[in-house]
Amino acid sequence: GSPQNVRGNFNCGFNKLTSLEYAPQNVTGSFICSYNRLKSLKHCPTSVGKSFYCNRNALASLKHCPHRVGKNFWCQDNRLTNLRYCPKNIIGDFLCYSNKIASLKHCPDKIVGNFSCCDNDLHSLIYCPESVGGYFYCRNNKLTDLIHGPHKVGAGFACENNLIEDPLSEIIDNDIIAEDYQITEYEQLTFEEIEAITRERAIKRQLGPFAITVPGSKI
Repeated sequence: GSPQNVRGNFNCGFNKLTSLEYAPQNVTGSFICSYNRLKSLKHCPTSVGKSFYCNRNALASLKHCPHRVGKNFWCQDNRLTNLRYCPKNIIGDFLCYSNKIASLKHCPDKIVGNFSCCDNDLHSLIYCPESVGGYFYCRNNKLTDLIHGPHKVGAGFACENNLIEDPLSEIIDNDIIAEDYQITEYEQLTFEEIEAITRERAIKRQLGPFAITVPGSKI
């Protein structure tokens, strides 16, 4: 078996592993077990100083994943149906796209880096992080609205390819603040453009039947 304590990174990715038995229990760097045939995280480290990568396996649960991760947590491209057992705070990126996740319950409360839950079975953003320091991507799900969406996104927000009838109104009504917005596959708006549209709509509401629509506006 491998040493129980590893100073630095431990990489057992790109093999045909079906178990993490004999894996180290404490890793000061990153722990990489991606691109294997794992169905369980049993025997994985309890603490990882930097990033934890378990993407591209056959995991149906995050049970036995590390309680503490110092940077990124990647669990995309598995068979997850929920996020139970994952760490509550992520200093780096949290990527859970391309799974079968139906709810964001147990999702980390705060993510300093990027967040992607694309290509899942989500019908709602309830339980999503309130704050994401990088980008927030929820494209290719079954969302019908953006209620419970994040309040603050440090970079881009992308919600295209869902079942939302009017993504622009959902972004404005739910006060989602981001640097830019991918509204549809072909339409991207900046925060300043969203602000301008919001002001136009507010003026139109105030003026009522006397409002004059500016040519080319989106109100």
